[in-house]
Amino acid sequence: MLLADDLIATGGTAEAVVKPVESIGGDVVKCCVVIDLPDLGGRKRLEKHGHTEFVLCEFEGDRRRARPGGRPTSKYLSLDVRRFLAYRVRIADRRLNT
Repeated sequence: MLLADDLIATGGTAEAVVKPVESIGGDVVKCCVVIDLPDLGGRKRLEKHGHTEFVLCEFEGDRRRARPGGRPTSKYLSLDVRRFLAYRVRIADRRLNT
């Protein structure tokens, strides 16, 4: 199986798909995403479980404005990523309301 998604942040959604597939004997060959938010650790989370990933582009947070501990919160993501996420929410909202 090829897992494809538009965005990986913490890796929770991808992991929620991979675990059941593997539990019934399926084989996840590769995980592919359009956008990776590396500061949130999703890619590392999948790689830790042995899944390779293909990423089209990455957007890092602004470390100058990170919370204590050095890890940026979502409000410090680049403007392009915030616009993309807002677009995703609008699309999902339209699908729910149709």
